[in-house]
Amino acid sequence: MNLREKHKSERRQQILEAARRLIRATGGTEFSMLRLAQEAEVSLITLYNLLGSKSSIFYALLNDSLDRLDEVTEAQPSPRAVDAVLELAGIVADVYTHDRRFYRPLMQFLLGSSDPEHRPRAIEQGMERWRRPLRAAVRGGLLPASIDQELLARQLLISFVGALEFWIHEELDDDAFRAQSLYGSTLLVLANALPAARPRLVERLRRIERRLPRRFATPGGRRDPRLRKRRPAA
Repeated sequence: MNLREKHKSERRQQILEAARRLIRATGGTEFSMLRLAQEAEVSLITLYNLLGSKSSIFYALLNDSLDRLDEVTEAQPSPRAVDAVLELAGIVADVYTHDRRFYRPLMQFLLGSSDPEHRPRAIEQGMERWRRPLRAAVRGGLLPASIDQELLARQLLISFVGALEFWIHEELDDDAFRAQSLYGSTLLVLANALPAARPRLVERLRRIERRLPRRFATPGGRRDPRLRKRRPAA
């Protein structure tokens, strides 16, 4: 990387860090591009030249965060490689809920926007995050070798994003988001598991079910008083 490219990369990271600060400080994504440029201490022209539109900036921010997320998931391997596919959703949910003031508004914005440059990379990273533990699950005898791993990885990603959307809108709290994510991934694995692995998966599913809320939260994040008290998900 030559000196000019290095400076561009440094300014790009400067802008992304400024966007992170503003999202956390304001609890939203409604700030203007001018305010972002001021926070990053760059000109408005520089901001647009380096990262483009607001949606492009937020997708770039997401992809940067996904790189860090991959580091976290790789640093927390399951004691049994075969179980990694069952635990991944919980690990990722923990990352999001640990920094909810950043991820909630960011994801809420991105679910309503598209970007032909950055969105495909985010989807591919999500797919690869599921492909890796699926390969281990096949090698470990949890899933049959004949399974279409690509289709199952896609469905696992879709299931997780569905739970994520309800968490973003505060219709699932942190514990319920984790439990719902684990429930979806376990259910999908159970539907495709080899017979010898099914009893353990059924027992795991029953444990998770006991931690799922029976109703979503009411609009505005207010909890339905009829909901029972939740315990941390397994």
